[in-house]
Amino acid sequence: AREMTSMISSGCSNVIVETLKACEDSENAFIARIYEAEGTYTHADIRLGFMPRAVELTNMLEEKQEDLPAEEVLHLTFRPFEIKTVKISY
Repeated sequence: AREMTSMISSGCSNVIVETLKACEDSENAFIARIYEAEGTYTHADIRLGFMPRAVELTNMLEEKQEDLPAEEVLHLTFRPFEIKTVKISY
């Protein structure tokens, strides 16, 4: 049997990948909404099950705020209860 890998997962129990959805303006991208759930500053590794073409932090309207390195592991820092919206192109 072939083992399935997750499309995206968090390395921290208090950082939750809440939503995955198709991107509004791109056929080859999806949006991940990720949040810190316990009210603590946290450095989290978010693992992708593939090598992305591009990764961007966006606002809630999916407007680009910042480019991130296009790598299989995203290194993100969360403020207490912060929600991040990440656009991942493939």
